[in-house]
Amino acid sequence: MILALDIGGTNIKAALIDKNIRIIKRTEIPCDLKETPDTLLDRLLKKADIKKEKISSVGIGCPGPLDIKNGIMLTPPSLPEWHGFQIKKRFEEKYGCNVTVQNDANAAGYAEAVLGAGKDFNSVYYVTVSTGIGGAFVYNKNLVRGAFGVAGELFNIVIPESREIADGNFRLKIAGGRELEKNSVNIFGENKTAKDIFLSAEKGDKLSKKVLESSAELLGMALANISCTVDPHVFVLGGPMAICQPEYFEKICFYARKYFLPGVTPEIVTAKLGGDAGLIGAALLAKTKQTGNV
Repeated sequence: MILALDIGGTNIKAALIDKNIRIIKRTEIPCDLKETPDTLLDRLLKKADIKKEKISSVGIGCPGPLDIKNGIMLTPPSLPEWHGFQIKKRFEEKYGCNVTVQNDANAAGYAEAVLGAGKDFNSVYYVTVSTGIGGAFVYNKNLVRGAFGVAGELFNIVIPESREIADGNFRLKIAGGRELEKNSVNIFGENKTAKDIFLSAEKGDKLSKKVLESSAELLGMALANISCTVDPHVFVLGGPMAICQPEYFEKICFYARKYFLPGVTPEIVTAKLGGDAGLIGAALLAKTKQTGNV
């Protein structure tokens, strides 16, 4: 059996997965940013109650940047307490087996390319729109990481900032949920979660709608830039902000198609594996021992 973990800024998950990549048992807990990594992992594994003797390998997806070879979480923006955490060593010592560590977006993207929405395409670019923004590029079922492990990393793409909104003194960056929340006081004058912003937009709040429109346009621009760089057959959009917000997803598609080169028509689809994509991808990567050195 494979023990798969998906470390996120909002929740952390563990699953026992068989050799056919079927989830046998699944556990999830909220990620408390005040807790140390060891405390959180101990709490997760205690709740999962998975026997050590059942584990033949471990696959872990976690936010980057990472030292893939040594399995060290370097400086993940959404998890400041995890900076420098040696997650591979932690699980090697606990289970005494092979441990594969990969970027969480790469793990989810690999799962979608092999078993999910991108399985019928040769080149797949996966984008997750969640607590943060992440990306992964899979070519001929091989994960592409590049020379320094940042191939596909959408969060650091440089694009023009959007038009000024609110009182003319705030410029929205390409942002996931946590970044929207962090800047909510500057925009709205009060703390708001990403969920609050979406609900306000649904009720007709003009400023909320403008913020989400600008965010969708920037993501559309980013997809168009990626299209010119790696020319994928399909973009697969995952994460709750893309999957659970159909209107927002359609706006991203609208702006991407607006900025694509004439005649360039990659498909844009939503992910199929839902919240388990990261776990499934981590298990697949552990099973194949693929590090993505394409």
